[in-house]
Amino acid sequence: MKLQDKQLATIIPGSIGVNVIDGDLSYAMREFKKQIKDTEVIQNLYNNKYYTKPSVSKRKMLDNAKFLQKNKSDKEKRKWTKFN
Repeated sequence: MKLQDKQLATIIPGSIGVNVIDGDLSYAMREFKKQIKDTEVIQNLYNNKYYTKPSVSKRKMLDNAKFLQKNKSDKEKRKWTKFN
């Protein structure tokens, strides 16, 4: 069976799950792990493991935004120093 045909046959539309085709359990597990990763189910479980106050989550978001902004400005400065 071609890989594309196998991919289409393993997908169960509208839900998280896979069909095992030709007894190939390892391929079905790989596809299932991809589906779980794409839906971010595991990440949500880890994030909701402990309660975080809204003020703490906002502070983390602001710190992350500041970090990303600083890195972006540093990269732009390095670009201009190469040409000058």
